[in-house]
Amino acid sequence: MDRFQDYGFQDSRELVVAALQSLQSALELANKERSAALYASKHAEQSNELEGPTRRPPLVGSMKGTFVLPLPEYFDEPTDDFEEYM
Repeated sequence: MDRFQDYGFQDSRELVVAALQSLQSALELANKERSAALYASKHAEQSNELEGPTRRPPLVGSMKGTFVLPLPEYFDEPTDDFEEYM
């Protein structure tokens, strides 16, 4: 009986009850962590679904002819639209 009293327990029954309570607390914590991991995993999957199909890179040369050089003479002149900011 002295072995249980050294640890603050009256008998083996108290020791078993304390051990089971500790185990229950550990299992509850593990379940919370598991739930959080499942939520994060599910949220990541939904995020990937919302992005849609992957985008193809633009074709090289597809903008050919849309930007004309030389630039017009008035290109660097200030515009009336931005006078209030200057």
